[in-house]
Amino acid sequence: MNTCIAIIEDDDNAYNRLLGHIQRFADETGQKFDITRFPQANPFLNEPADRFHIVFMDIELPDLDGLSAARRLREKNKVSSLIFVTNLAKYAQFGYEVDAISYLVKPVTYDSFALVFRKALNAYSENEEYDFIFKIPGGIEKVSIKKLVYVEVLSHIVIYHLVDGQIEKTGTLGKVEKLLSPYGFLRCHNAYLVNPAFVRGVKQNEIVVGSDLIPLARSKKKGFLQGLSDYYLNKKGKDELL
Repeated sequence: MNTCIAIIEDDDNAYNRLLGHIQRFADETGQKFDITRFPQANPFLNEPADRFHIVFMDIELPDLDGLSAARRLREKNKVSSLIFVTNLAKYAQFGYEVDAISYLVKPVTYDSFALVFRKALNAYSENEEYDFIFKIPGGIEKVSIKKLVYVEVLSHIVIYHLVDGQIEKTGTLGKVEKLLSPYGFLRCHNAYLVNPAFVRGVKQNEIVVGSDLIPLARSKKKGFLQGLSDYYLNKKGKDELL
């Protein structure tokens, strides 16, 4: 299956430059890409949410700014790799809110494009491989484990805190822990499971996870810190192989 790419860009020169980079990348790697251009954001948002694997989003658009469009995209699609394209890097500083892979500054050079594009392709492939499928009112929603920050249980409601929202389901944390432990999630409390990739710091009895503070139980502290240490050691080893 070809990789489907959306380019949301109103400037012809910027679009043609990106198109040329994609075609060069395709020639060099032997990969095939289906490319669709949208001069405005709203027609893109009217497309099926899971149609595109890679999305290049201009930040300054005539009908809706790129960050707002990206937020609307993430309401329905949390898997596609998103890349912002901008005249000034400062406009892309909030890309973390919508889990953007990176940003490209115009005029985009091929070297910078190839680096970010390869990362986006790899991220989409990994996200596809590790999806949850949630039943939601009116359909289903696919969620990448790598975008799951932590899990919280309140009574019999399990809350999945994502980088760009949350999903609530009935269940128990014990069952969720069995499912997530193979992916490195750590138990820090009777009511919480944490993705170590989002841990920013550990205080005496709290953990900084993304922008949230969650409790660290005394009985779980030793095991949690050991698991976190193992995660960083494994991550360092993988980074050194890149």
